[in-house]
Amino acid sequence: MSERKPILCLDFDGVVHSYTSGWKGAAEIPDPPVPGALEFIVRALDRFEVHIFSSRSNLPGARRAMQEWLLRHLCEIAPDYDQTPDWWRDRIARTAFADPWPDEAKHAAYRVVYAEVFWPSEKPPAFVTIDDRAIQFNGTWPSLNELANFKPWYKRENTATEAAAPGLTARDLARDQAFQEALERYAKDHGSAETVAWCALRAIERAAQRKGQAA
Repeated sequence: MSERKPILCLDFDGVVHSYTSGWKGAAEIPDPPVPGALEFIVRALDRFEVHIFSSRSNLPGARRAMQEWLLRHLCEIAPDYDQTPDWWRDRIARTAFADPWPDEAKHAAYRVVYAEVFWPSEKPPAFVTIDDRAIQFNGTWPSLNELANFKPWYKRENTATEAAAPGLTARDLARDQAFQEALERYAKDHGSAETVAWCALRAIERAAQRKGQAA
């Protein structure tokens, strides 16, 4: 009997799901993945027992909605062999037979979502947890002001963008031709247009943040 892998617990909203639209309901998940989230989950399965647990997990229809969301996005990034990212192509190839590539990708996605990733309704006894709304406790208690002013990573970036480029939104900047060309290059390796657009906006915000720090 093989030794059980350590549990890696991932929060969903703001960690796996980009959550740019905010809360829309337990079973409503409208936004694309956080860039890199799909690859991270698939690679992590080799070393950890991956659990996805959210504050929505014990609400009616939520776990099914999260599963269907992950399944859809894993299938979207593998429309054909050439457009499938290497990390996902390698995972699909482990159990592929001779079916058409989209079918093989769908089978692999089903295995990941329904057989390999765990979807608990209660907080698991994790070896380590990744959460966008947590502070690692190091033996020293944070100040109450620090806690009161806490912001998840995606809200901190938005604030930096507004400060660095007042009156100019990320969507305005995304119309720039250079960014459009970068989007096209990125889209060749990532099948989801939503993910591409979201990633571009985050890149723009980080650029604005760096500009503000250099000023």
